[in-house]
Amino acid sequence: MIGPGAAVGDDVRLQRVVVWDGAVIPAGAVLTDQIVGAS
Repeated sequence: MIGPGAAVGDDVRLQRVVVWDGAVIPAGAVLTDQIVGAS
C-alpha cells in the first residue's frame, strides 16, 4: 500500500513534503522506486 500523502497517478510527492511509511521525505525527492516496491 502507498502511505498517506502519495497517490497513484499523482505527482504530489514532487510538490510537497510527503509522510510515507513513517518517514518525512522532502518535496522533490524521487520516490518512484520506493512507492513501486511498497505497492
